[in-house]
Amino acid sequence: MPTTSPDDRPHAAIGNRLRAWREALELKQTHVVETSDGRFQPNGWSQWESGKIRISIDAALLLVDKYPGLSLDYIYRGKYEALPHDLYKKIQPRLLRIADKKNDSTQQVAATAGKKRSRQ
Repeated sequence: MPTTSPDDRPHAAIGNRLRAWREALELKQTHVVETSDGRFQPNGWSQWESGKIRISIDAALLLVDKYPGLSLDYIYRGKYEALPHDLYKKIQPRLLRIADKKNDSTQQVAATAGKKRSRQ
């Protein structure tokens, strides 16, 4: 089985956060694409989640405007404290699972975020 090098996924952390958010809301990729008023393409969304391409600021703003609780700080910077607590609680375990499957540094980021949030 071929492995994916970090260079193949330069925006993996952003993509993992997008996927964890979508799965936390129990949305399918097709739903997010279909409700974007034609601004997202299925292949584009897939590439964002895979980390091959970074989601544009315009696309991220569309998501933030359309889905309450989602923030640019979470998408781009991994700032979990920007999320409502109930959304964070849904996202965090999914992010750990995604990171474990992909075996990348997002797992460490998610675990750190969990420690920060539990202290609040």
